[in-house]
Amino acid sequence: MHSSTESELPMRHNYTNEDVDYPEDKRAGCVDVENISQEAEDRRRDINRLTRGESLDRTLRRHQITGIAISGTIGTGFFINCGDFIGLSGSVGVILSYLFAGLIVTAVMLCLSEMVSVRPVPGAIFEYPKLYVDPALGFAVGFTYWLAYCMSCATLTVSTAVLTRYWEFPIDIGWVIVIVLIGVASSNIFGVAIYGNIEWVVKWFKLILVLGLDILMISINLGAGPKGEYIGGRYFSSEYRFTPGFSGTHIDDPHQKVDIQGGGGVLLALWTTTTLAQHAFIGVELPVVTAGEAKYPRRDLPKASRRIYLISNLVYVVSALIVAFNVPFTNPNLSPLHGAANDSITGHRSPFVIAIVNAGITHLPGFVNAVFIFAAWTAANTALYVASRTLFSLSKNSDIRYVRETIGRTSSGGTPLVAIGVSFLFAFLAFFGAQQGDVQKPLGVFSRIATTSILCVYGCECLAFLRFRAGMAHVRTIDRNDPKYTKTYYKSPRQPFPAYFGLIACFLLVLFNGWDTFFRISRRTISGSDAAVELLAAYLGPVLFVVFYILYKFVNGTQITGYPQFRNAYTPMETGLDREPPESANKIRRFLSWIK
Repeated sequence: MHSSTESELPMRHNYTNEDVDYPEDKRAGCVDVENISQEAEDRRRDINRLTRGESLDRTLRRHQITGIAISGTIGTGFFINCGDFIGLSGSVGVILSYLFAGLIVTAVMLCLSEMVSVRPVPGAIFEYPKLYVDPALGFAVGFTYWLAYCMSCATLTVSTAVLTRYWEFPIDIGWVIVIVLIGVASSNIFGVAIYGNIEWVVKWFKLILVLGLDILMISINLGAGPKGEYIGGRYFSSEYRFTPGFSGTHIDDPHQKVDIQGGGGVLLALWTTTTLAQHAFIGVELPVVTAGEAKYPRRDLPKASRRIYLISNLVYVVSALIVAFNVPFTNPNLSPLHGAANDSITGHRSPFVIAIVNAGITHLPGFVNAVFIFAAWTAANTALYVASRTLFSLSKNSDIRYVRETIGRTSSGGTPLVAIGVSFLFAFLAFFGAQQGDVQKPLGVFSRIATTSILCVYGCECLAFLRFRAGMAHVRTIDRNDPKYTKTYYKSPRQPFPAYFGLIACFLLVLFNGWDTFFRISRRTISGSDAAVELLAAYLGPVLFVVFYILYKFVNGTQITGYPQFRNAYTPMETGLDREPPESANKIRRFLSWIK
């Protein structure tokens, strides 16, 4: 069976530019789109038949890709933690935090969008650092990224279960976690086509949710609700725009004395909320992760990548602005940075729920909390999807035959069941988190490990792009300034400044993300055990990243890739997709293809 496959398709994983037929008139749109679509479909079926059990199923269309990304990005992190950020930095401070976090993500995605347009390969997240910087860096990025999403899946599972405490049901949280995990596993094992359709529905549900909450917040601000109180711009007056400084405990009065007073304290509060806000943006890179299952990766992935980070920035900044008009940092229901109570994990902690309750609307908060539960569960689905696809791609590239033939295999339908199973094991950490007396502590540890790990990955993508760009001047086979480049690929603007900004910002956020713990240690206001847990949460991800890199480099003796070796590094690597239909000339049809 294996020899038959090789004789029919001897270069399954080594397609190059020479295999791809893209005449200029096709790029200009002067082709019969239907014929090319049918030829591509026939070719795809042949490839899937010959590589059954060896490759992922390429069925995801652009609306499903954006669905997976939006579902994974918009979770409970924003809806609930946004209130914590208001309490820590003020009404204007929370907006600036999301703006700055969004700028960092935008810089990273500009780099990824261009690289994926040139080389849309499975495992792109770790393939770019591996190819353009160092194989050891690619290994470290891949395993760190996989670990981050495994931790994210556990975090979101606990969050989903704990949110049910809103109604104080007499059900042990462990049983709730079991139900959540069954749902997470089921949505992933039935194939990517079904999963993609589920996430497409979830995408619209979440976008409608955000729009509905924003409209409700505007209405409450203008006096809607039984109390009929007009708020207006009261909480954007000078005393509420920023907190009086940095404080790890709740601030009851705008003039209250805090841990670090004045402008320096305000800046440190902004730095802390910006670091924590990065967790809400985790997932914007997901279109790149789908490169192995996208039906038309070269055509759809660059555009999907750009749309997702723009949507995320718009949703978070606008929604934070609107809700900040209704909830000041002095509201007693907001959770402090340190010492949060157990009850604050539920929907009561959300600024949206706080605003609804303050307006005197009685039954709506419970419904909103139920929506938050659904949002957290679907985000956990996506986290498992990303972790399993990353592990599958890593295993396909492994030097260990057993790993390639077990974790690096798929079912006959193209689903990496073993990779899903291995990644799913980490979700059982949710039971550990739920059994702790203070659920906030394990949740904070899991989410912080995921956030700092992803920041390491983001910084490496920016570094890979800088090498990707610089290498073109050495190989001279591709030129970003050539009009044909911008016609065929996506050219990200203002480079290399976004890449340098993203690299430096990610490095600084990782390096100083534990500053508040060191500050509390110096003031002797934290116990030794709590300090150890907080430092572990702040730096375990980056430390593991460095360990992965050093170990791989030591064992394999890798070197930084020289620019002369980049000669084949800009090959699109079609992996059998030697023809993709061009965009339709009909603007309405193009628009509908993204939203249908």
